[in-house]
Amino acid sequence: MTVRPALASLSMPGMFGIITISVANGAPQMAAHWTGALLALPALALFYAVQLAVTINTTRRA
Repeated sequence: MTVRPALASLSMPGMFGIITISVANGAPQMAAHWTGALLALPALALFYAVQLAVTINTTRRA
């Protein structure tokens, strides 16, 4: 449990670092980075939608 906050705090600077490096390296890397992020968003949205549906169903049954 103590590992998760550390990972969460590292992920934000990590993201900024990736973006900064992408900007420094120029447009092609930036385009690839944002394309990857956009492709990941639907998967994340689907995951959260499933989690929400499971939570709602569990709450209704109880």
